[in-house]
Amino acid sequence: MRKPLKYEITYRDGKKIKFTCKREKYESGTTYFRVTATIEKKPFSKKFPERWQAERFIEELQAKEKSLSIKQNFVTTVLTQTQINDASSAFDKLPPNVSLSSVVDFFLQHSPRKEIRVQLAFEDLITSKKRDKLRAGTINEYNSMMKAFLKKHGYKHVSSISEENIKPYIYNKKYSHQTQNNALRIFNAYFNYCIRKGWTALNPAKNLNKIKLDWSSAHILSIEESERIVSLAKSEESGLLLPYLTLCLFCGIRPSEAEQLTWNKIDLDSDKPCVRIEETIAKKRKMRIAVIPPNAKKLLESCRDSPVRPKNLRKMFDKLKKKAKIEWKHDILRHSFGTYYLALISSENLTADTMGNSPDVIQSHYRALATKQEAEQFFSIG
Repeated sequence: MRKPLKYEITYRDGKKIKFTCKREKYESGTTYFRVTATIEKKPFSKKFPERWQAERFIEELQAKEKSLSIKQNFVTTVLTQTQINDASSAFDKLPPNVSLSSVVDFFLQHSPRKEIRVQLAFEDLITSKKRDKLRAGTINEYNSMMKAFLKKHGYKHVSSISEENIKPYIYNKKYSHQTQNNALRIFNAYFNYCIRKGWTALNPAKNLNKIKLDWSSAHILSIEESERIVSLAKSEESGLLLPYLTLCLFCGIRPSEAEQLTWNKIDLDSDKPCVRIEETIAKKRKMRIAVIPPNAKKLLESCRDSPVRPKNLRKMFDKLKKKAKIEWKHDILRHSFGTYYLALISSENLTADTMGNSPDVIQSHYRALATKQEAEQFFSIG
């Protein structure tokens, strides 16, 4: 169990008061956070639904007492005592040779037209995205990438967020470099939205750099690994994973696209079998036709009675990967298709058309990673 947080606040009379923030539960099982202390020999206790609310209460109390405890010089002034305390506190924070008036001028120039909490601004952004009919997968990505940040900083004003506040949630060591770049994109979109709304004047993510990705060593399945996972897909889970695996591995369909496909979009009966990827599910909202190679057609014909996306797909597929004992990398199925298909047909344009990429991406990602002989072996699996 997490240890209670302890704080020490110096009151205006010089006495130090120790505060404790402890997690507790009501009889109903609902969690709350209690702040306790002894002030002038009297017990103090206050409950808060969330930890951040309790911590904010202590921070505000600490700031208030510090302001009131500042010693004043007796001078003739039209300022109130509160204004004097505030000005004195401001001077303590200023570096040498910086005037208070210049700071005020900077604030007036950059201050937001309206203050809003980080959490409320995010909710407004999501509402806007849904109104613009952004895909559910993209909405989920926004929620996932910003969840930890919102939990920690959601109560703060957007205009108070600094670069240092957001960096740990973008350059997360648990993320791949691609995921870190995705996080940076989402944080940029969030703060740019807040700027347009007038809730902040600056984007703290603006000067953060994307990580340069090394695509020269794209990881693909070997022929033996491809044979192994196809064999397992046929035998495990009553073959329910075979349609999804075939579409991703041998047709180059993105996982997010394959998860939304239905059999009526998969044409196995024409002279040129293909998969119709509608703009509603395509990554870049551009409809395309993906080829179905002969071995993929044979595999798909054998499993027409199974749904393209079975229930518990993610859970079942994770079990399949574990059983296959393959070092799994991001987009390894699609990278494998792109590599072997380019080696098979020697056309960057045709490979780009079926995968929904640009020829430049095909050239930089997949060129010279496999031989034509290996490609022929790959497209004979089944």
